[in-house]
Amino acid sequence: MSQWMLLTLLLTALLLPLVGAMALRLTRQRLDERVRLTLAVVIFGAAFGTVFALARSNPSNLRIAGLTVMQPLAAPMVEAPIVSPTDVPLPEEITATPAVQPAPATATLEPTAEPTATPEPTVAPSATPEPTAEPTAAPSATPEPTATPVPQAGRRYVVQPGDTLRGIAERNGVTVEALLRANNLTPAAADNLRVGQELIIP
Repeated sequence: MSQWMLLTLLLTALLLPLVGAMALRLTRQRLDERVRLTLAVVIFGAAFGTVFALARSNPSNLRIAGLTVMQPLAAPMVEAPIVSPTDVPLPEEITATPAVQPAPATATLEPTAEPTATPEPTVAPSATPEPTAEPTAAPSATPEPTATPVPQAGRRYVVQPGDTLRGIAERNGVTVEALLRANNLTPAAADNLRVGQELIIP
């Protein structure tokens, strides 16, 4: 279809009903009812005819200046080749072998090293000076070093699929609060445990 023909059909389909309806409305007092009805049938019949002609055209031919006016609704159907039963090779006899199901992973508690007590340093006595005629100040004792807090020792637990903090606490005989404190977790973080995450059981 030529571009001029396509453009004429498009303008007729889009503008003719609008212009025709306005013209009929303006001339309703001058024209007889029968004439107006005949003109309406002609105007809208021509518009429907052009729409029908556009719909029946091949969408790839409906191009103006390199642009496709209408896209096809569906891709063209390509028929698959029909394979007759004689062409299909039969498979050799297949024997069913039972699949080995892996055993479910079990949670393992890993023992940690026993805590060792750190000996407290003792203050060594300082040498006393020999008495002299004038009194001397008493020797000042060095302050005792403060003991560094030893991290609380506990067992380690690896989070398994389906574990919850409450379930882990119940299985190990501790409270949820104790687990939160031992692992520096917030209640929000406790709801988002990851599989493989290590927790300290106090």
